[in-house]
Amino acid sequence: MKKVLNNIGLKTLSIFLSVLLWFYVQGREISEMAVKYGLIYNNLSENLYIDNTSTNEILVWIKGPKNLLRGYSKNDAKIDINLKNFGEGRHNIEIKEDMLKLSGGLEVIKIQPNKLTITIAKFLEKRVKVIPDYKGERRVMVEPSIVKIKGDRKTIFTTDVVYTEEFDVKGRKTFYVKLVPPSENIKLETEKVKIIVY
Repeated sequence: MKKVLNNIGLKTLSIFLSVLLWFYVQGREISEMAVKYGLIYNNLSENLYIDNTSTNEILVWIKGPKNLLRGYSKNDAKIDINLKNFGEGRHNIEIKEDMLKLSGGLEVIKIQPNKLTITIAKFLEKRVKVIPDYKGERRVMVEPSIVKIKGDRKTIFTTDVVYTEEFDVKGRKTFYVKLVPPSENIKLETEKVKIIVY
């Protein structure tokens, strides 16, 4: 009986070591995978915006142990691009390995594309009329009646007025209401305007 128990113990230990060795070999096995990197632009001057880009993502082929690749593929891969010293115009940016922030043990096989082109433009300004959006038969006056807006070229050219939030003039004489940005690409000179009810 004792001999049988010893055999069971040895068999169990053998199975355990075999499984452990299998996982070790699998973990050390070299494999390849492609990872999509999104692009994050940082430190661009507040007076500038990115008008156009040649691509929104970079495809990177990496090689390394399977266990490292499995953990890496779960991450949200991003490439930070510093635009601190960039001005208006067209710029070519090379994607280098050190921008990928790879874990140790992983190797880059190919980056595609390894260069990207961006066009940076200056925000334009324009003065537009404020239109009150209200209920009631009484007349109202808006101060200021003209406000300055800032935005990209396309949005500025297609924006001629800015509306207020909807309001009711009943029982009111003088108050402030918020302006409604016509687009998320438009910045307003002021958030509120004064309403005077006649």
